[in-house]
Amino acid sequence: LAEMLLFFVPAVVAVVNYAHLLLVDGWRIFSVIAISTLMVLGATAWVVDKVYRYEMSRLNRE
Repeated sequence: LAEMLLFFVPAVVAVVNYAHLLLVDGWRIFSVIAISTLMVLGATAWVVDKVYRYEMSRLNRE
């Protein structure tokens, strides 16, 4: 737990170095992150649903 700070130091340094970029284009960066996160969640849910339906149909055939 004490070493967890080492993982966050590069992120904090990047925010400090690119503060102007985040102020100007931060909303674009965060919107891309949000949209891609929702796309991954949707794709994962779709795959889980398809696998679940396949497994249920396979069990019903037996």
